[in-house]
Amino acid sequence: MSELNIVYIDDDLVVVDKPRGMLVHPVREPHPREEIAMKVIRDQLGQKVYTVHRLDRPTSGLLLFALNVPAVRVMQELFEFRKVAKKYIAVVHGKTPEVWECDQALHKVENDEMKDALTKFRRLSYRPAGSFDGDPTLEVSVVEAIPHTGRFHQIRRHLAENGFPIVGDYLYGGIDQNNEVAEKTGISRMMLMSTELAFVHPINGNNIKINAEPSEEFTFFM
Repeated sequence: MSELNIVYIDDDLVVVDKPRGMLVHPVREPHPREEIAMKVIRDQLGQKVYTVHRLDRPTSGLLLFALNVPAVRVMQELFEFRKVAKKYIAVVHGKTPEVWECDQALHKVENDEMKDALTKFRRLSYRPAGSFDGDPTLEVSVVEAIPHTGRFHQIRRHLAENGFPIVGDYLYGGIDQNNEVAEKTGISRMMLMSTELAFVHPINGNNIKINAEPSEEFTFFM
């Protein structure tokens, strides 16, 4: 991939639609052929960019970078103090409730301090058993997820805690279950996408709301 899809840009910020499988920034010595979102958009724009927040490597969707020091400082504070509203879409195993929330406390590593966490969910659609080549066991729901805190793998873990692991999430979901979906649908990626960011612009004070349409992989399940 030579360029990223730019969803929003002004003098201070740029938001791209990050594809799944791409790292946001280098956390180790990258493989020579490995693409890093921060470097791709830097070269694409021909200027320095600053990382403001992150998405897991297998997660796709809206990713924001700042284009100058004043903007990055304010945006990092907005994310830190939970003043950026975020929405995600996920495809999960099973039939979820229509609306529910999970407030299971989380920690990043074992024996670390547990911290409060809250995610609110809403079911957008449901495909019952039998929808995929007549398979009597495979059923999925498409859900909207709104995290009100920013813990490590929060959405993925909260869904798994509730018995609805994300399709293609081999870390928190079952291997056989995910392999079955891949075999029936041809889709093997983790089905989690960032679809909305809303915040007050760090420089001009305008209310900003940025949306991304779910990719074809998600609309297939809907």
